Amino acid sequence: FNATDPQGASLLSAFGITITFLFRPLGAWVFGKIGDRYGRKIVLWITSAIMAIACMVIAGLPTYAQIGVTASIVMTLCRIAQSISSVGEITSCDLYFMETTRPPIQYPLSGITDIFGALGGTAALGVASLVTLHGFNWRWAFIVGCFIGVLGLYIRKALLETTDFSNM
Repeated sequence: FNATDPQGASLLSAFGITITFLFRPLGAWVFGKIGDRYGRKIVLWITSAIMAIACMVIAGLPTYAQIGVTASIVMTLCRIAQSISSVGEITSCDLYFMETTRPPIQYPLSGITDIFGALGGTAALGVASLVTLHGFNWRWAFIVGCFIGVLGLYIRKALLETTDFSNM
């Protein structure tokens, strides 16, 4: 955002973060519909692709000084895409574990998706701390995120669709 108005930049940054959470219910609804109609595997693949693409765009995004408000808009849209895909990812992963395993292992596997989802948010706060306190270049976090997303795409190609979905 515009560095000449720090208060306005802070408010717009807070808005940019908040709006991403407002889109999560939309992501749950959209990916829930896709998962119920086409399967869990495709949802996991789509959400990984969205996350990888958004990370790649953010990592290479020019600054506000270079392209103006377009940088802010693109960043916010990418963060919205990440928010939508993350809720679809966590829910679909949870359902995938529930449908591919049986009790008693099913319960801890289902719970672990929520734990790692919370750990991801905690890791993001850690990166934000590194950026603000130690001058860490925030773009590296998105470069790493892009590689993780591509790795997720590769790994998820080998997933089989759940038996419960296939029998439906």
